Amino acid sequence: MPQSNVSFQTHHISITTITTLPIRPLVMFVCNGEVNPNCLDDFHPESYLSKGTLKDFFQHTQVSASTSTHLPTQHKPIGLLDDDDDVCMKEVNLAVDSNIIGSNGIWLFGFKYFVRTALDFHLERLFLLFRQSVNHVVNNAERDTLRMGEVNSHQSRELLSQREQIKTFLDYINYYLQKYVLSSMRNDQASDCNIPEETNNHVFLQQLFHNIQLSLQHIGPISELPRHFLQNSTCRHGSKGGSGFYHTLHMHLDIYWSTVEIVFRIVDLCPDHSFEITSEMLHCGSHLIPKDEIEPDVFQRIVGFILWDLSTIACQCFSNLVFSDYTKVSPFTCTCVKETWTMLIQVLKHRQRSRGGRSFWYALYEVINGHKLVSSDIATGDKTAGTIPDFYSKNELKNIPGFCIWMIFHLAPLYKLNNFGKIDTGQRYVESNYEEIVSQIRGLLAGQVSEEELQCYMLCSIQICRLWKADLTFINVLWNYFFRKLNNTFKVTTSGLPGMVIKVKTARELFEECLKLNNKDFDLATLSKGNSFHLFLYLTCQQLKEFVNDGNNSAWRNFKGRLLSKFHQRGMQELTEPGLTHFTKLFLSLTLCTHDEQLLRSLLDFYNMIDFRLADTKRQCVIIKGIYAGMFIFMHWNNDCSAAIDRLIPLLNYISSKFASDSIDVHKRRDLWDVLKVYIDCLQDFIDSSPEFTLSEYKLITKDINLILTVCRNFEICSMVVLFSAVLSKLLSLVKTQQEIEGDMFIPNDHHEQMAQNMWVNVFPFVESEAKSPNALPEIADLAAQFLCLSLTLPDWSPSFFSVFSKFVCDISINVSVTCRFLGHVLAEPSVTENLEASEDQFHKGSLQIKLIHSWLRCCLLLGPVPSKQLEVVTKYVLDLPIIKRICSVVNKTDLASECEILIELFKMFAKAHEITVSWEDKMKLKEDIKLFFEDISVSIQPLLDNPSNMSVVRHIYTTIGNLVKYCAPLLFNVPCLQQVIDCLLFPHSLFIPSKPLNPMIKSVVHDTLHLFVSGLSKISSRYAPYVQRRLKDIVLQYLPRFPLKYNGGEQTNFTFQIKPHPLVHLLTDRLVTNSICNMRNFRNFIWVTLQENTLKAEGLKLPESTIIGVQFIGEVIDMTESTEDVAKDTLLLLRPLLECYLLTKTSQLRQSTTQVLNLLLKACYQYSTEVPCKELLEILNQFLSDYFANFPASLSQLWNKLFLFYPGLLQENRPVLLSLLEKLELKRGTGTDNNLRQHWLTYLNKTDKTQETVSL
Repeated sequence: MPQSNVSFQTHHISITTITTLPIRPLVMFVCNGEVNPNCLDDFHPESYLSKGTLKDFFQHTQVSASTSTHLPTQHKPIGLLDDDDDVCMKEVNLAVDSNIIGSNGIWLFGFKYFVRTALDFHLERLFLLFRQSVNHVVNNAERDTLRMGEVNSHQSRELLSQREQIKTFLDYINYYLQKYVLSSMRNDQASDCNIPEETNNHVFLQQLFHNIQLSLQHIGPISELPRHFLQNSTCRHGSKGGSGFYHTLHMHLDIYWSTVEIVFRIVDLCPDHSFEITSEMLHCGSHLIPKDEIEPDVFQRIVGFILWDLSTIACQCFSNLVFSDYTKVSPFTCTCVKETWTMLIQVLKHRQRSRGGRSFWYALYEVINGHKLVSSDIATGDKTAGTIPDFYSKNELKNIPGFCIWMIFHLAPLYKLNNFGKIDTGQRYVESNYEEIVSQIRGLLAGQVSEEELQCYMLCSIQICRLWKADLTFINVLWNYFFRKLNNTFKVTTSGLPGMVIKVKTARELFEECLKLNNKDFDLATLSKGNSFHLFLYLTCQQLKEFVNDGNNSAWRNFKGRLLSKFHQRGMQELTEPGLTHFTKLFLSLTLCTHDEQLLRSLLDFYNMIDFRLADTKRQCVIIKGIYAGMFIFMHWNNDCSAAIDRLIPLLNYISSKFASDSIDVHKRRDLWDVLKVYIDCLQDFIDSSPEFTLSEYKLITKDINLILTVCRNFEICSMVVLFSAVLSKLLSLVKTQQEIEGDMFIPNDHHEQMAQNMWVNVFPFVESEAKSPNALPEIADLAAQFLCLSLTLPDWSPSFFSVFSKFVCDISINVSVTCRFLGHVLAEPSVTENLEASEDQFHKGSLQIKLIHSWLRCCLLLGPVPSKQLEVVTKYVLDLPIIKRICSVVNKTDLASECEILIELFKMFAKAHEITVSWEDKMKLKEDIKLFFEDISVSIQPLLDNPSNMSVVRHIYTTIGNLVKYCAPLLFNVPCLQQVIDCLLFPHSLFIPSKPLNPMIKSVVHDTLHLFVSGLSKISSRYAPYVQRRLKDIVLQYLPRFPLKYNGGEQTNFTFQIKPHPLVHLLTDRLVTNSICNMRNFRNFIWVTLQENTLKAEGLKLPESTIIGVQFIGEVIDMTESTEDVAKDTLLLLRPLLECYLLTKTSQLRQSTTQVLNLLLKACYQYSTEVPCKELLEILNQFLSDYFANFPASLSQLWNKLFLFYPGLLQENRPVLLSLLEKLELKRGTGTDNNLRQHWLTYLNKTDKTQETVSL
């Protein structure tokens, strides 16, 4: 009919009016925002799929196809409709309400038309109004650009109203075709259709299709909209709050989907009619010859155009992606675009099954590869208006394979959705498109492809192949490539850390990595951490696993044959370290995937093709890891590992022999240790993972292990010790578990016995020798303890329990730290303590209990003042021995372990027990028992004292032994150990060599502890113990000159920094010390006598060189003695020696020191004249004058003048004796009066003559 020039006006139509139209309820695209990559069915609840649009569409098309009796050429081929078609396709129920359709009018674009005649008489006008509404929406969107995309609620409602009118019109066309045209073609008289003739039907449908083409040409593709339209076209709040950009995009999608519905019905109504294509867009690619020999109809052209447009949108997004974005960024700008793709997939799948049309993958293939929608204008270069340029050239798409894989990656999961947009959990596989993937990957691999790019494509391929049924064609293409690249590292070339870090894997990690390749549940984030070869292995395993699970063994055999045929001896020798690693991973992962043990044995055979002696260190390590990983697979299957172990032992033999060679240089030794370290770490992991030691694990503990241990350095031994500890721990645990289960019927497992025997033969000798090392590792004690437990657990295959125990407890050559840690472990084991208690009933010399006590004392002394946890365990056990308990009961001591200094408290307890014991027999018995405790104590400490290194340990030894002497000296009197320990500590050989200085460390601790020894020795009467007398004299003579005195001649010496007094001064002056010394007066007298005889005694009127030290010492003692009475009593022994020193000395310093000491002594005597009568002093003075007056009359006059000042009364009594001596001397000379001599004494004589009473001082 003629078109009328009616201006377009906007008419408000309520939602209620629209929904009551005589057609189905209005459904439009409603956006749910951007696509959620983690949610496949993230569509809006009001979307097409959620509302069941596809279900209605398939129902109506099913009815249409079933009622078209004159469409023989479009009948569905036999077998195209599968049993798993959607249920809705099998239901025939037209969703049309007859009451509503019975109404006469319908509102379209603000005008009311008769339902039956609107398209007959107003077709052109309605499409004009349609295009005007489209223009209105687009123009408003362009104005939104000027408003910076601000959303106006009134404008949004207006644009939504326009979309509703457009959708209502398109739904009306669809309804009209279904209701009236279909009825007329069935010659239904009730249809009341105005097109009764078939020819008129074709003309009407051709006109309708022509207007549809013009409308599509008018609105243009979505991809030609400005970029900002698409970037701002999403809205999570649905259509009511959308901007102009949002409504423009979704209006296009509404039109696209309605066009698909309408054209589908048109083609269904006239399948034999050839509709003229007037739009150049739909002519694109019409000159191409289809490969499937199916002539494309107009429906396929329309769908192809829509696919092209949607692909172009995806292309615009793809051009900005990097490889890492392929799996993260979707080609769908919003959920509605994704919904459109989903519906197109379902429609094409339905059409292929029901009408023999092309599949979706074929349609996409034509679009992506440029076989569709390419007009003749492109070939001639004449781009006229309305033509669509080539998809690739327009968008400058350079990476066509990447785009293809990216699209398939995101489109393949959409096949899992059903007609309602929900995931169909009943589908195991979806329709595949391997041909396209293989084609694109083969093209990629033929050229240069980077690791990052290949990694991305492999990730996409894995996700795609998870959805499709397995196909080896794709795997073969990949295998051909990766076989050629085995020696590559497959690292991403980058300057950052991710490209530099290389993780060194152990054999267990290698096995676990290959085992994880069979895990189908890996997500993309986890898989993306692996390189392309790792991803290839994962994909291969998953594909082969499906074949094996489905029982298709022929596919696996074919692939296995291709795999094995690629490798030969020359090729194996050409493999580098990365290549050998990839080769190993390939065989291990395929073995785990297919459970093919023969393939694993083939791996071991291929290793034999490589000369291990000529291989470099890195490849040797790979081979060892590979064999161990194979052993892990045998263990995983619970199969015996002998086949792999037998291949490994010769390699270890070669490495150990080279490592132990004397001619090896340092660099080669380091390389060999690297290989051995790999072997040890792998063996450690294998032992830790072994469940029961029944897979021939004992074969791994060979004589080569012992050979390696003999030449290992200390830091190298650590890993070996940890390994052996793990072996013994697991072996003991397994045997004990078996004993508990079998009880009296226990028979050791053969493998366990063999393992025990190999450990005793190949490892225990090393433990024995290493325990004697001064730098022995603590873990050596752990091993020794485990061996002791093993001797109890498997006695038939072990040395005796007592020999092993004595070896590490009684042998003083064993490192004391090892002994202590060993005892701490074994005494905590009930089985060990039971054997110890059952072995010895009596406490006697040589018994295990005595040996244990000796070892405990040795540990307490040599390990320092801070006890370890192991030592606490030993101490607790020792204090619980019967002999200790018996002594404790004597003194009513119940909890000795609670004391801080247990040894000192133990010494006190011994002394107290000895003191309160009355019976002579009991005393002797106690003395004999305690004597056994300390009989070897000097032997234990002597090695450390010969070469002292730790100050705290040395001080601890001297303090402890000093307290032993202090408290137990009478108890141990006449016992050799007492003399030995005193000689050992206080009188080393160097002490008696004047030219050899005493060790500074020993000298320091003797200074602080000497009083302890003297306190103990003083309790033994020196009259009955010549040894004590001799050693006390040695203490005075040897240590007096060894330590500095604080004062020298009344003035501070160079030793003013010395805070502590001389140890002998400390002995004689400190109240705490003097109170602990029995009969302190006798001891002081002994010291003074010793000094008098050795340092103050003149020989031939000549003083010894040590006199100065003796005088200074006496002066310091006298000065620091608090009791003046004691000083006065000392005068009787010291007065004459000091007078001789003053008289005979030639140095002023000694004379000054002597004068000061005489002053102190005589003053003390003056104060305590009753304790020290003048008569006794006067006898000493008179005798001294008689002895020296004839030879030193002048010097004596000076001395007597000084003495007169100190004690005048005493000197006054001496005057008569002096006068008598003067007269005798003059008489003897026979020269008469000697005036010179009398002049010297005149001052003294005058003083004594004038003084009638004692002068006060």
